[in-house]
Amino acid sequence: MARDIRPLTRDELFAVAEASGRYEPLILWLGLMGTRWAETVGLEGGQIRQGIVTIDSSLSEVNGQFHRVPTKTYAVRRLPIPATVSQSLPEQSRGLIFQTTFGNPIRGAKFRADVFVPACDARG
Repeated sequence: MARDIRPLTRDELFAVAEASGRYEPLILWLGLMGTRWAETVGLEGGQIRQGIVTIDSSLSEVNGQFHRVPTKTYAVRRLPIPATVSQSLPEQSRGLIFQTTFGNPIRGAKFRADVFVPACDARG
């Protein structure tokens, strides 16, 4: 049976983002930009120019390996980045914008279990 999912309010989003420590920019991006997980974790510095992000690919994990693939719809999108999000982004011109402390791509299930759920729990 499907369960209803209640989106976070703006205040809840900012509280969870703050509680997520070094991953605050990722939480803000996911909550405010409307991009898919694989598009987001696959973002590279070169995709952002003058406050605009070009979404033209995603980073898909298959059997524990990451592969750069076209977007789900094969479409290229250009989105303006709100100041709240752009001010939180790390300074990076190359490589993945969002990565683990070891510089690797972020795995969704691990991020959810180790960062997102604990941050939600910490903020009630």
